[in-house]
Amino acid sequence: MAIDIFCKASGASINWNKSKGFWISSEAEPAWKPNAEFRWLVKGEATGYLGTWIGVGIDKGIQLKQIQSKDCDKIRNWSGMNLSLAGKVIIVPS
Repeated sequence: MAIDIFCKASGASINWNKSKGFWISSEAEPAWKPNAEFRWLVKGEATGYLGTWIGVGIDKGIQLKQIQSKDCDKIRNWSGMNLSLAGKVIIVPS
């Protein structure tokens, strides 16, 4: 399998206990499972990934509002800080 080859070649490994998949094909979900802990998400179910929720059949508007809410919270927290110009230069890109 391609994943096994990649892992051997790169020295990386996948923590299957923390992994979830979502099937985007119109075909039936595959029977393939690397172990008992791994599971496929069903339509409408989401999982956290890089600070936001992703999944199949998830409302994009809800995802956008979540990202905007987090960003607004960060800006509110930063605006209360008395930062120097150097501090602002560091904070703004993040």
